[in-house]
Amino acid sequence: MILSDSVFSQQFEFYKTYFSEMEVNDNKYINKYTAVRDEYNSLVSGVALRDISFKGILEITGKEGLDYLNRISTNSLLNLAPDNIAYTLFTSEKGRIIDRCIVINTGESLLLFCGAENKRKLNSWLNKYIIMEDIKITDANQKYTVLEFIGPQSNSFLISFFGREVSDLIDNEVVRLYFDNYKFSIIKTKDFGVEKIIIFAEYSSSNHLVRSMIANKSAFDLNIAGEDAYKVFRIEKGMPEAPYELNDDYNPYEVGVIKDVSFSKGCYIGQEVIARLDTYDKVQKYLRGFTFNQKVGEGKSFRIFSNNVEVGKVTSYAYSFLLKKMIGLGIIRKDYPGDGTSFIVKDNGNESEITVCNIPFRK
Repeated sequence: MILSDSVFSQQFEFYKTYFSEMEVNDNKYINKYTAVRDEYNSLVSGVALRDISFKGILEITGKEGLDYLNRISTNSLLNLAPDNIAYTLFTSEKGRIIDRCIVINTGESLLLFCGAENKRKLNSWLNKYIIMEDIKITDANQKYTVLEFIGPQSNSFLISFFGREVSDLIDNEVVRLYFDNYKFSIIKTKDFGVEKIIIFAEYSSSNHLVRSMIANKSAFDLNIAGEDAYKVFRIEKGMPEAPYELNDDYNPYEVGVIKDVSFSKGCYIGQEVIARLDTYDKVQKYLRGFTFNQKVGEGKSFRIFSNNVEVGKVTSYAYSFLLKKMIGLGIIRKDYPGDGTSFIVKDNGNESEITVCNIPFRK
C-alpha cells in the first residue's frame, strides 16, 4: 500500500491498530505487516489479502467512453458489456508501454485500475487524445478501497463471508454481493496463471470487511500481505509489473504482455509499430528469469554483460523462498542462449554472476 494523501493516511492508521510493527519505506509503501515469510506462505498456500488501493484508479464517464478506449488502447473493448472487465495496454506512438490496466465496465462508468506510478502520466496521455468524444476523466482513488485475494484458500475463505455465490463467480465478470448490509463489487480473474479475487467498495465498507476478516479467520492461513512478500511471489511467477518491467523502455512483446493486444480490431496508438514487430519478426529482446550465484544487496541496478558486451538489464530481484537464493526478472537480447546460460552483471564496478532460467520459476 502507498500512502500519498489523507485517505491513504487514514488507511495506514487503520492497519497500524492491528500491526504495530508494520514497516513503511521512503516511498510510503507498506513493505510488511507481520513477517515477510508468513505473508509469502499465505500467497502460495493460504489466503493473502493485499490492499491495492495504492494503484491508480481513473474513472471515465460519458456515452463514448468505450469507443474512446477501444480507439487508443491495444485490446478490443467495443463489446465490453456492463459488469465485465478486460486487460488492455496503452502504448506510445513508438509502441512502448505507457501502462497496463484493468478496464471495468460498471454500467454507469468505466474504471481503469493502473499502476500507482503511472496514474498521472496515463491521465495526461488519455486527455491528450480526446478529440470530440463526450467523456470526462477523473481521479477516483478517493472513492474506493481495492482488496485483492490470492492463494488456494481464497475461494473457501470468501465463501464464509459472502456465501456460496462466490463459488459461482465467472472469470472477468463483476458480481455485487453483500456482507453485513454493505455492498461489494467482486471480480474473479486470472493473470499469468495466478487466480485472483478483487473486491472494491467505499472505504468505510472495506474497513468493516477487513476488520471482520482479521477477527474471524478461523482455521484459514490468512495474512495481510505487504509489498516485500508480493515482490518475491510475482517474480517467482514471472509477472511483469510497473514501473519495473511495464514502462516506456519496452514494447508488449519484450515484457510478455502481447496477450493484451488484439490483432483484429484495427487501429490504436502504436498499432503500426507493434504490427511490424509481429510481421517482420523484429522483436529483439525478451523477458527472462535469472538466478544469482551469490547474494546481492537491495537497491542496485544491474546491467547484464556477455564478454564485456552489454546485452540486457535486471529489472526486478528478490530472495526466493522457493529456491532459497536470489532470483530476478530482466530483459535480454534474443540472440543470446537461453536456459542455463551464465552472464555477468555489473553495478557501479561490482560484479556478480547470474544464470538464465525459464519463468515461472520452479523448484
